[in-house]
Amino acid sequence: MQTTSITLAALLLCVAACRTDRPRSAVLGEAYAGPATLTLREAISLKSPPVATVKHGDKLDIIGTRRRFVKVRTAGGAEGWTHERSLLTREEMESLRELREQAEQWPSHGEATTFGPLNVHTEPYRSSPSFTQIQEGEKVEMLRHKLVLRGEPPPRKSLLSPAKPAPAKPLGRLRPEEPEIPPPPPPRPPPPPEGWADVSRRAAPAEAPEMRKGRKPPGPPPPPPRDEWTLIRTRSGQCGWVLRNRLVLTLPDEILQHAEGKRITSFFQIGETRDREHVRPVWLWTTVDRRLSDYDFDSARVFVWNQRRQRYETGFIDRNWKGLFPVVVGPVSGPRGSGPAPGFTLRIERGDGRIYRRSYGLVGDRVRFFGEQPES
Repeated sequence: MQTTSITLAALLLCVAACRTDRPRSAVLGEAYAGPATLTLREAISLKSPPVATVKHGDKLDIIGTRRRFVKVRTAGGAEGWTHERSLLTREEMESLRELREQAEQWPSHGEATTFGPLNVHTEPYRSSPSFTQIQEGEKVEMLRHKLVLRGEPPPRKSLLSPAKPAPAKPLGRLRPEEPEIPPPPPPRPPPPPEGWADVSRRAAPAEAPEMRKGRKPPGPPPPPPRDEWTLIRTRSGQCGWVLRNRLVLTLPDEILQHAEGKRITSFFQIGETRDREHVRPVWLWTTVDRRLSDYDFDSARVFVWNQRRQRYETGFIDRNWKGLFPVVVGPVSGPRGSGPAPGFTLRIERGDGRIYRRSYGLVGDRVRFFGEQPES
C-alpha cells in the first residue's frame, strides 16, 4: 500500500513538472472575421505557417497588436496574426445585419451577372473586407448605387476595448508662490530699420514661361477619382457592395444596342406584347448621361415590340431631370378617377429641392402620363 502511494505521488510530480501550459494572454478587445474565410498565421509574415482558419462572422478575442496587425484567439483556443482590415467590430457586424434586413424589403432594380469571380464587400470601399464572392454567370439583383472617393475608407472605431481611466491624482498647487521681490521689466524692443516698408513690399510676379510662349495657363486640377458601387442581393439573400463596372446587365442584346453610350442604371419588365406564338416583354429602363453622377438617373425610356417591323422601338422617353431610386413598377391610378392600369412611378427632384412622384400608365402599347404630386 505504501509503495503504491509513493508511486502515485511520484507520477503526479512528473506530470506537474512536464506541464508546459503558459498563462493565457489577457483579452484586449473583440472582433469578428470579415472575409468569407480568414487564415490566421503564426507570425505577421505571410510566409509563416497557418495556425487556424475561421469563417465570416466568427467571434475572435484580441490578445495583441503590432502596427496594423492583430493577434487574435479563436473559440477553439488557436492564436494567430492577421491584418486589422480583415476584422470587423461589433458595430460593423450589426450594421451589416441591419443592411441585410432592410434590403429584404427593397425592390430589385434589375438583374445582373459577371464574367468572372467578383468580390462582395461589407462597405463601398476597395479595402473593406470581402465576405463572399459572386461566381461567373451567377445572377444577382441590383438595389442601390453609391459614389465614393477612391482611397482609404473613413476612420473606423478601434477594435480594442477602451482603457479604464487612471485614478485621479490629487491636485497640487496651481502656481508657484510669487516671490516677494518682482522681476525687473523686460527691455523695450529695438525700432524697425529705415526703409522697412520698401523692403517688405512684394515684387511683381514674373511672367510665366507658358504665357511668354503664347500657351494657355494651366486649367483647374482634375476632380479626385471616384468609384461607383452597387448594392446587390444574391439568391441566398446576402447583401453587399460590388464595383458597378464589373456587373453585366441581363437585358437582351436587341435592347442593349439602344444604350447609345449612356449608362443603364435600372430596368424592368412592365408588360408584354403577343406576336403570333411569341410573347415579347415591354421593357422600361433608366439611364444617366454622365458616367459618374450624384443622382440615379436622368432619363426613362420604354421599349415596345413592333410586330410589323419585327423589332423593338422606343414607345416613350422622358429626360432632363434628376431621378432618385426607388423606381416603383405596378398598377397606378388613372386620371380623373379612372381605374388602375399597369405602369410605373418615378421619383424626381425639382429645382426647389422637393421630390415629386410622376406616374405613368401603360395603355395597350402606349405610355400615358397619369399625374405628378409632391412626396410627403
